Amino acid sequence: MNSRTGDNRLPTPPSVAGPTLAPPAFAQRRRRAERSRGSSGFTLIELLVTLAILAVLMSILGPAGGRALRLVKVSTSRAHLRSIEGAVDAYAVDFRQEVPPSGDDEGHPDWVPGGSGAQRLAAYLTGYSNSDGLDGWGFHVAGGKKKHGPYNGVEELPMRGSPPTFVDQFDQPVLYYRYDGGYDSEDNHDGPSSINDYARDGNQYRRSDYLLITPGIDGDFEDEPDEGDDITNME
Repeated sequence: MNSRTGDNRLPTPPSVAGPTLAPPAFAQRRRRAERSRGSSGFTLIELLVTLAILAVLMSILGPAGGRALRLVKVSTSRAHLRSIEGAVDAYAVDFRQEVPPSGDDEGHPDWVPGGSGAQRLAAYLTGYSNSDGLDGWGFHVAGGKKKHGPYNGVEELPMRGSPPTFVDQFDQPVLYYRYDGGYDSEDNHDGPSSINDYARDGNQYRRSDYLLITPGIDGDFEDEPDEGDDITNME
């Protein structure tokens, strides 16, 4: 009996749900997505403030300052690619473990028909569109009520153009290619002339899920990603 209320009914035991097992790939992507959302580090504002300070130092130090600023821009660009990778993993958790398409792909919400892989990537990860029925970031799939995106804070990364694309610290677009038994050079017309040759190390692909690449400081892609100053997620 409850001494306070006089109620002699026994308390209802809490329900205990059995463990739910997720497929290994699903669980792995979810963990990566959660780590990306919860990771600590420089915010975009802090990085921009750092760049402004280094710009002042560059004017004082001359050539040495210029080299230091370029190194910081390269590091910042690589950090942005890692943020985009975290957003791709979070997107895949929502969409049957599929990363965003880089070309036409029926069955996915598609706001940029005929657009480049870079444009599609920004649209899918931020949910920014003029035709998805929502104002600002985020999107609904056809017939769905859940709001998807934006993922991993990538809406705060530098973008330009219409439809927009992500850009690195040298104002070069972040090109995106999804792996479908290989990569399609037609997904981005300003990328390497043969993306499959670029993505291979001998007879093996360096990555068999997706590529994020920018030409870096000089604006030109090298023959291989580990030559020159290209910035990629194959490092």
